[in-house]
Amino acid sequence: MSYTASLSSRLLVASALAAFPSAALPWEAPVELGILTCTVGPRDGAPTGAAESVGEQRPIACRFRAGPSAPDEAYVGTLQMVGRIAQTVEPGSVLLIAKAPMSRRMDVGSIQQKYVAGAKAEGSSQPPPLVGERDNSVVLYPLAPGSGQPSLALGQPVVLIVSLELRLESAPA
Repeated sequence: MSYTASLSSRLLVASALAAFPSAALPWEAPVELGILTCTVGPRDGAPTGAAESVGEQRPIACRFRAGPSAPDEAYVGTLQMVGRIAQTVEPGSVLLIAKAPMSRRMDVGSIQQKYVAGAKAEGSSQPPPLVGERDNSVVLYPLAPGSGQPSLALGQPVVLIVSLELRLESAPA
């Protein structure tokens, strides 16, 4: 390789890096930011176990912890699911792993936004991840409690989370 070609290659790489100064690099693998533990409530005004329509929203209260010694951030919001909800989903817990590129700066309230189901990996039995609408570098992966493996949303194969909206309620000062 000539000196000119080598210099040209370096300039091309430097130009590509300059194009992404504070954003995630397009080839950067996501890393785990923390665990989001959410409690799903009954639909507003309905007794627990009442029949409900497909795609109905539920209130949700969540705690986000970015690490073992990190303080909790409290979030509230809504969860929308599709499937045979009335037969399978009672108020309970949902665990999600939050991931983003390592270069993504995480501040208090960084996961506050609406998430929608992303594309399901072809041939995968895992549920699709929930991708941030405002900042799509933040992605939530549903987990079955205690399994360490992604669930089929709330541990039930007949229910999928299609959207989750989180609003920061409180955080340590």
